[in-house]
Amino acid sequence: MVYGHHSERYRVRSCSIHECSTNLILLGGKTIKKHINKSSMVTIKEKYEFVLNMFCDKSHPFHKEYALPFIQDGKYYATDAHCLIQLPCQEIELDFLPQEKPQVSKVLSYDRPFNRVISIESLKAVIDKFAPKIDEFRNPPRECEECEGTGEVECNYGHDHDCEECGGTGETEGKYPTGKQIPDPKSMLIIWKSNIMVDKLQKVIRACEILGYDELREISACEDANYTFQFGKFEVLIMRCMKCDGKNIYTDLV
Repeated sequence: MVYGHHSERYRVRSCSIHECSTNLILLGGKTIKKHINKSSMVTIKEKYEFVLNMFCDKSHPFHKEYALPFIQDGKYYATDAHCLIQLPCQEIELDFLPQEKPQVSKVLSYDRPFNRVISIESLKAVIDKFAPKIDEFRNPPRECEECEGTGEVECNYGHDHDCEECGGTGETEGKYPTGKQIPDPKSMLIIWKSNIMVDKLQKVIRACEILGYDELREISACEDANYTFQFGKFEVLIMRCMKCDGKNIYTDLV
């Protein structure tokens, strides 16, 4: 479901860090297929909006305020309660609305005791080397049989609603093994004694790749604290995870 009142708001189909193409789905069921990494036809505005949407949680059953990026205190924000991304509004005009909740404008107010540059390739290499491997599956989208690809179904009272089978996207996903092994996104790495989920690091990598950055900066990193990266004018905070057992903890990113 999409929340908000813009005439055109984006719903983003989740994708693997390895995928190059992603569907941007506008209200009304119209699907625009964009090759985000490769197509010169994608505007910087579309890339910025797409990256901010990556850090939302559009399926949270209680917190609808996580569903879309928003404006607060002169910055664009997006969060899923585990990661938080921000971009100054003065950088570009995007189609998002002011929002009072969640109150996140002070979350990224911190001293910057750290300023280490990390290349995207070295970060990917650390994940590939130390994270445990799982089988890779490809998920080619298929037209939803329930709504016949429209994303909407009509109820008994004649009203249109998002299709529950596909979540309103008009597509369902299959699951086919590729025969390859990939890093387990639900495993953790220790970064300066903070436990960070691999899938959160992969999301940051994906954002950098979409925007064309080949390196990022660690601007806040200390023992048992949240972790903050910067690339361009974007800043991303990743919440540390509680350590449940020693099985999913692997190595320092140093």
